[in-house]
Amino acid sequence: MANAGDFQKFGNVVSVFEFFKDYFARIVGSVGITYWKTVTISAGSSLSNPVDISGFRNIAITMPDDWTTANLTFMVGPRDGSPDQFANLYDSAGNEVVLTAAEDRTITDIPELAPCRWIRIRSGTNASSINQTADRELVLILKG
Repeated sequence: MANAGDFQKFGNVVSVFEFFKDYFARIVGSVGITYWKTVTISAGSSLSNPVDISGFRNIAITMPDDWTTANLTFMVGPRDGSPDQFANLYDSAGNEVVLTAAEDRTITDIPELAPCRWIRIRSGTNASSINQTADRELVLILKG
C-alpha cells in the first residue's frame, strides 16, 4: 500500500504517473501476473537505471542481441531508490552474486533478488565493471 512518504519524492505529473504505474505493477505481481520492465545501461556506462521490483518473487532477465561481453552483477537499494544508498549484492557465503550473461538469451532463476525492492544491474563485477559500447536495453520479466 502507498505510504505518505512515497509522495514526497514527486515534483511533477510524470513522477506521479510513474509512481502509480509501479504501484499497479506491484499489485499485479502479488496476484501472479507476469509483468515486463525495461532497464537501460547507457553507452559508456556499466550500471543501469534503478528499477523497483517489489512484490515480485520470480525474476528473469532477457539480454539484448548486441550485448558487449560481460557477466551481470547487482546493486540493491532501500525503499526510496536513492542512488547513493545502493550496495553490492552478495550471497550468504560472502560471494558477489554473478550471472553468466551473453547476448540474445534469457537468464532465469535469480532467487537472491526476490527480497529486494530496488535494483541496478551492472555490466561486469564490482571489482571490474565493463562499460557498454552503446545503449543496451535489458528486459526484466517479473512474476509475483
